[in-house]
Amino acid sequence: MIRVHLQRSSVLLVTLFIVLIAVILAQVMLSILRSHSRLSHHQVSRIQAQYAAMAGVVYAYDSLRSGHLSSSDCPEGNSNPKCRVDDNNFPVCIKDKRVKIILCPAGATCAGKTCPVSNNLCIYSTAEYTYN
Repeated sequence: MIRVHLQRSSVLLVTLFIVLIAVILAQVMLSILRSHSRLSHHQVSRIQAQYAAMAGVVYAYDSLRSGHLSSSDCPEGNSNPKCRVDDNNFPVCIKDKRVKIILCPAGATCAGKTCPVSNNLCIYSTAEYTYN
């Protein structure tokens, strides 16, 4: 009779130990999946911001080409508000990423960068993204 109780209690302990190991492994797997999900979201946001910034450069270039902006709008020192393109007509994909476009005349320093004298105008574009 005592042997039967010992066998049952040892089976119960082994079962509880196996369940405990399974729960710990499940927690580890969920933690890994959660971190991969966050990293994937970060990478997607970063890539979207990069493409939005590139779209901002294309938008500024097109505005210059069509005559809505000209290189004479941006004198030395870049104090003119027209040098910072913040247009309400941006496409939604650009607006969502808070794109800032700065036009910089030759030889001037804008956005911490100096536009080479060999260029007529430099276009700098930045986009913001968040990582939670």
